[in-house]
This record gives sequence, structure tokens and C-alpha cells, in this order.
Amino acid sequence: MDTLSREIETYHCVLDLANAFFSIPIAKESQDQFAFTWEGRQWTFQVLPQGYVHSPTFCHNLVASDLANWNKPSTVKMFHYIDDLMLTSDSIEALEKTVPSLITYLQEKGWAINPQKVQGPGLSVKFLGVVWSGKTKVLPSAIIDKIQAFPVPTKPKQLQEFLGILGYWRSFIPHLAQLLKPLYRLTKKGQVWDWGRTEQEAFQQAKIAVKQAQALGIFDPTLPAELDVHVTQEGFGWGLWQRQGSVRIPIGFWSQIWHGAEERYSMVEKQLLATYSALQAVEPITQTAEVIVKTTLPIQGWVKDLTHIPKTGVAQSQTVARWVAYLSQRSRLSSSPLKEELQKILGPVTYHSETPEEIVVTCPEKSPVQEGKYPIPEDAWYTDGSSRGNP
Repeated sequence: MDTLSREIETYHCVLDLANAFFSIPIAKESQDQFAFTWEGRQWTFQVLPQGYVHSPTFCHNLVASDLANWNKPSTVKMFHYIDDLMLTSDSIEALEKTVPSLITYLQEKGWAINPQKVQGPGLSVKFLGVVWSGKTKVLPSAIIDKIQAFPVPTKPKQLQEFLGILGYWRSFIPHLAQLLKPLYRLTKKGQVWDWGRTEQEAFQQAKIAVKQAQALGIFDPTLPAELDVHVTQEGFGWGLWQRQGSVRIPIGFWSQIWHGAEERYSMVEKQLLATYSALQAVEPITQTAEVIVKTTLPIQGWVKDLTHIPKTGVAQSQTVARWVAYLSQRSRLSSSPLKEELQKILGPVTYHSETPEEIVVTCPEKSPVQEGKYPIPEDAWYTDGSSRGNP
């Protein structure tokens, strides 16, 4: 999907191989492995059956092998997943000439095309569940309608179904994890079901967010990327954007709530972790493109100086050092000897923040009292705090 999001063109055509699994014969010496009994009689599959765990892999590899020998025009790009194929080009004329040639070639190789499922050539098609419209991908209207019509859950299984649908389409919805935090609580093992006002509001807010979902643009590897990384006490999220011409286009969104020890991290540690996680997550998309990172809290000062990694919370020093080392080596201003080698693979990063002032971390004053070492003063009285004197 990441490759498709980077390389898709303006016009598209989708083909579906009809009964692809049943077009693959099983070698006679292997047919006994597919034997079964039905109504007292023994049978065996002679073609690859639906439901066999390795059927998708076998089918995908065989189709890919045949496609590798097809003479594809340079003006057309092709994407393939199991029995679905998508052709895309900036020229609709090129697609109109190429599609019949591909269909003929596949039929000669023993694959049948389902004519009822051919889409295009045109601007808008549905492939891998996503609507690709020109150089954008759109949340399908059927999914939006399904989420809007989803009834209020009355048990965990229904809630898990709702969360599963939203999770699959999370790249279209900013701050989704924070919106759903009250609902995730009810899916924990042993949690008593207590659907109340907070849960109902989160449920409704999620539906509203889906209705407001934006179409996502296609990443242009020749232009810089803008990565907005926001942190709150509840969680963090990022949005990948790109300025294409005079328009700032969203490429994708992602969010997560804090778990375990992360909840006790200081806000600065949370910002470092969020930025580290976000940059790693978008690597398959941005690759060698320049990335401009905008953070809620300023971290550029720490990224420049690896020798003074501050201790501001509960994260282990080695963990913070790993985050900062990665962020520093990705930085355009880095002096690391690994910088040049790393930036041949991953583009340089520039850090900015919404807050102009740099955060100053001050260490608390050392207590004058050290257990077992401070001299006991004369005439001292001690209390366990259970009584209180009057002035």
C-alpha cells in the first residue's frame, strides 16, 4: 500500500482474475494431502481450494511469475495482489491500449478475467478496499455509511467490531486513538461493562470524525514532507503532509495512547518518543525525501547535543539515548559520522516546534538531609503525624 501511495498515476484500471485458485491444478502426487470425506465418500481436490492457508501465497506467486514475463509499456505502472491487478498511468490512451493486451496475455497463460469486475480505464476505481480517485485515495462511502449506521454497542464483542472497522481506516482520521480511549477501556479482559456518558460521547465523536475524513493525497518523492507530531498527556499522533504547489495536502494520519511506563514519562520524553516513532513509521513513504518535523515541544536543542542528554522523567537513560541518537543522525545539522551514510537511505530532517522558547530543564536542589548521615539535633521531638498540636 505504501508503494502504491507513492507511485500511483492519474488514470486507473482494475482487473479481477475469476476463480483464480481453481485455475491452479494440484500435482497428482500431492492430491492425497487435500483429501476429505463427505457423506461417507472420500474426495480430493484437484485444484487449489479456497480456505487452504497457503492458497493466497501460491496464487500470488504464480500470477507474479506470469506478469514478470509480460512486456509492460514504460508509460504504465502495474500493481498486483493475489488475484487483483491495477494498471495506472498519466495517459488514459496508454491504458486503453495496454489493458486489452494484458487481458489477452493472461488468458493465454490460463487465467480468466471476470468482466463484471473490470473497472476503468478512468479516474476513479476501487482497489484493495480503497477508492483511488486521480492522485488521491478516498474513504469509501459504503464504509462511512456502515460506521454511521452502527448501533450503540451493548457488549464487548460489538464494541470490538466497531473499533476494528475504525482501526483499519485510521490513516484517514486524525487523533483517532485519543478519541477512542474511553472505548478501549471496555475491551480489557475482566473489565465490567459500564457504558456511560463518557463512552457515548466518544462513540458519537468517532462517527463525526469519520464523516469529516479527508481525501489523502499521493506522496511526491521529489518534494519535502511535513510531519506534524503532537503530544498530550493521553497520547500522541502525527500527520504527514506535503505542499504540492500552493496547497498543503494530507498524506496520512496515525495516533496512539500511552501504555504502561510511557504514561509516567515527562512531556519532553513523550515528545522525543513520539517524534522517534513517527519518523520511523513514515520511512517507507518518505524514504530519501527531506522531512520537516514540527513538534508540540521543542527538541532541536537536545538533538544537536548528544553529550548532554537530560534526565527529566522515568525513561531509562539508554532508551532516551537511542531516541536522541536516531533523531540526531537524521538531522540536517548532525555532525555524526553516520549522517552521510544514513541520509543516502533516509532523507535529512529539520526540526521545528510550535513553541518558540526552548525548554530549560533544571535539576532539583539536593536535599541537605541524607538518610543515616545527618547529625541528630539536640532536644529534637519526633511524631508520626497522628497528632496535631495547638498553637
